[in-house]
Amino acid sequence: MIFLLKKRNEVEISMSFIEWFLSNWYANCFTIITVVLSGLISLIISAVYYRKGNRNNLRMAVIHPIIRLLQDAYSRKNYDKLNEIAKDYSTRYLTKTEEQKLNSLLMAYKEVSTYNDISVNADILFSYFEYTLKKNQINPKPVPIEYEGEVVYGSYPPDLFYLSQDLEKVLRRYDPNFEPDECKDAIISLYEHYCKEYYTSDRIKYFDDYTLREGLKKSGKLVVLLLICYLVLEFTVMYPVVTTIVDWFISLSDKFNVVLTTISGLFTSLFTVEYQYTVSLIGAYLKSSFADNVNQIAIILQTTFGLASMIAPSSAILMMGLSLCDIKFKDWLKYIWKFVLIMLVVLVLIMLFI
Repeated sequence: MIFLLKKRNEVEISMSFIEWFLSNWYANCFTIITVVLSGLISLIISAVYYRKGNRNNLRMAVIHPIIRLLQDAYSRKNYDKLNEIAKDYSTRYLTKTEEQKLNSLLMAYKEVSTYNDISVNADILFSYFEYTLKKNQINPKPVPIEYEGEVVYGSYPPDLFYLSQDLEKVLRRYDPNFEPDECKDAIISLYEHYCKEYYTSDRIKYFDDYTLREGLKKSGKLVVLLLICYLVLEFTVMYPVVTTIVDWFISLSDKFNVVLTTISGLFTSLFTVEYQYTVSLIGAYLKSSFADNVNQIAIILQTTFGLASMIAPSSAILMMGLSLCDIKFKDWLKYIWKFVLIMLVVLVLIMLFI
């Protein structure tokens, strides 16, 4: 009996609530709508301020420290600091595009930070030692490397690689600009020691064609060219000008377009020293935009990079080769442009019929 009475009271309360709600229909609906809207507005405002706070943290913990590092001299120590910054918790708030830019910056900074005058000059002097051996009819790679009982190529004697380290020690001890004679004598002494140890005891003349200073000066031009090429690469990776232009090119067509992709690949490759940076800048973008044409994109990017390497002033190998052969870039461009143009036309025709 008590249970039935409770049930009756609940039904009466429910009916009275419904009657009350219906009798004040507009006012109650307005109240519900305002409550829902105020909740949504509060949620949006909270989300905006949450994102703004995260972006501010990102600027303070990641972006501004990176900018300060880039204003300092490039060094391996600063590269390690850059890696630590990139591991900061705030980097989780980077967009995918920003993450790609940060990774590209790390790669470019690593290339630049490893540049060192002494180690570069030591490599140049090692190459000169190899050149002098060849000039005197001595094979600098006399150690045979066999594969399945067949000699596939020759290699340096195992301990010859210590020569580069010893040359670095000499260059640190004697500055070629201020102590050229002492530096030259120490280097020749090293050459004679390694030559007698691994090649021949016959006396060989060194620096008879170039003095030490002339050799470093001639090679120094190549070093400067190489540094300029990598600086162009660094600015290309750091600032999204190239990717913005490529995005505009690709957006001219609603679907995959061989001609536009070829132009984009060639344009990007004009500013990248190595193929990996071309892929890093636009490869992922093209792959995500045209997933059904991945094979064509790979062929186009590889081919356009190779062709760009024949004409781009940012191509380190091209500029070093022209410098060594004493060929003006303008003369080379007049000679090669027809071949590059024909190869581009052939590439586009092949891609159109695949």
